Amino acid sequence: MLTELKVPTHLARNHPALRKQGPVRMGKLLIEKATGIAGLDTLADTRVLDIGCGTRFTTSIINTNIPIKSYTGVDVDKSVIDFLKTNVEANDERFDYAHWDVENALYNKTGVAFDEQSVFAIEPSRTFDLIWMFSVITHQYPEGTSALLKILRNYAAPDGRMLFTAFIDPTVDKFVDVIEDQPLMVASYQREYLLELVDSAGWTVEKSLPRDTENHPPLHQDVLLCSLK
Repeated sequence: MLTELKVPTHLARNHPALRKQGPVRMGKLLIEKATGIAGLDTLADTRVLDIGCGTRFTTSIINTNIPIKSYTGVDVDKSVIDFLKTNVEANDERFDYAHWDVENALYNKTGVAFDEQSVFAIEPSRTFDLIWMFSVITHQYPEGTSALLKILRNYAAPDGRMLFTAFIDPTVDKFVDVIEDQPLMVASYQREYLLELVDSAGWTVEKSLPRDTENHPPLHQDVLLCSLK
């Protein structure tokens, strides 16, 4: 079992304000927050699937010794996944990773076209107790959000939960890509419209929390915790 992980600077792609506060520290706080939102005392018996994983949570789990049954990370950035496979998956059986080369206007412009028929990066026989997406729906068009929610439904255990963050704005008419010259940098949803997408994908919202205002930078945007219908 690994006890320390050092990530090259060019692969630790966090917001500058987050880097200033310490990605490992902030990652640990966010994992603890997510664990509590899901009603869990610990992740020791929890199989976690992280979409858009990056390196932060892996580093936080290893370097701060967070108990976890298993952690599966998926990302569109192949260089991140290659690093994690070589340096973590090969040395710690709790972790595994997969590259998912699907298109995103912000993070992966050259990826393959993405819709609800896209083949996911994880074997369809696998299921997870907790699926989370931090800073993923915040950078998705409604079509991408709908596709993700429908695909991930197939990977939730019968009593599994899904937790994700989103930009929610009561002044928005359904959806707005806020920054015109930076597609999907801020993908903002009307709450009612986002809830419609969640419902039509086969999920029920159990809990909704507002954007974090206690930390700077904030740990998260608005959070939705969902279970299978």
